[in-house]
Amino acid sequence: MNIPNDNDFPQFKSVESTQIKKASADKYSVVHNRPERVLNAEKTENGVLLTLSVSAKKANLSYTHETALYLLKPCDADIEELFVRVEPWSETIFRVALSREKEPRDPFANIPREMRMLTAKPEKVRFDFSDNGSEIVLKTAKTEIHIDKNSFKISAYDRSGKMFFSKRKNDFRTADVCDMSIGTQGGEYISFEALDLDCGEVIYGLGERWDGIVRNGRSVDFYNKDAVGVTSKRSYINIPFYISSKGYGLFLNSGAKTQWDIGCDDCSALQFSAADDQMEYFVMQGEPKEIIRDYCSLTGFAPLPPLWSFGLWMSRNSYVSWDVVNEIAEKIREYDIPCDVLHLDTAWFKTDWDCDL
Repeated sequence: MNIPNDNDFPQFKSVESTQIKKASADKYSVVHNRPERVLNAEKTENGVLLTLSVSAKKANLSYTHETALYLLKPCDADIEELFVRVEPWSETIFRVALSREKEPRDPFANIPREMRMLTAKPEKVRFDFSDNGSEIVLKTAKTEIHIDKNSFKISAYDRSGKMFFSKRKNDFRTADVCDMSIGTQGGEYISFEALDLDCGEVIYGLGERWDGIVRNGRSVDFYNKDAVGVTSKRSYINIPFYISSKGYGLFLNSGAKTQWDIGCDDCSALQFSAADDQMEYFVMQGEPKEIIRDYCSLTGFAPLPPLWSFGLWMSRNSYVSWDVVNEIAEKIREYDIPCDVLHLDTAWFKTDWDCDL
């Protein structure tokens, strides 16, 4: 009869004593400082400023049933208090801002307003404020925002009473879902947020992507790179904005490197994080065309392009010289081929820029 040893039961072994743990100790030693419950709620001109107690947990890599699993273990917090502002910016838009300070700093303060990601200022929108001791409600003509003071769960409803937005509050031990928190590691910060993702809910957006329109089941790293074609996950244009089929859109106002996880680690959670010590995002509700209008009201409307840009474009992957471009242009004229624009990839040009097309 074979006597089993510890190696036959990896679910009972912590990885702390293995080479895997030693190699990944730094990578998975983030302390998650999580808002726990509301200590104080101060009504402001634009909404409410919440002061929250903090509980901290640290990710620990363990094995269970031969599967790597990250468990969150209680630890000492690196931050004493956290502050969250919830503010209606219009009847259909509200802002959520997490910070270590009462007033989040403006990361784009030294950039002209017209060049920032967020170009708008809050409207003077009328809202009703109520606090019954256990729940805070901010209500505009079209949106109701509910804040549970004990669990710090935020949810939002349209004027018909349908919930379209719900913050995820994760109490399970696994680290598959990192809800709202500010992580610290070696003097650096990263902010996290997680939202409920309903069964059948579809997420669209996050900029120029080559792997499909639907974002569900995908993890997206935001880092603009030369895509070198359309067959990889790299993107020329990352945009921190998405639309949900549940009737809302979300814009993350951050220029930091971010990561999005839409139902990957947990199929019922939409998660995003930013390499920063604060997080600011805007939620807008309505039909897709209304959401896009609200998004543009925050980030700026594009000017009307010139008339020729609406015509027929001709292009190819590359032109090796201006001679080739001129030859193609002559054939277009000779054969009267419908063409308003000849689109060039100048990276491949071998001749000087003083050529005329």
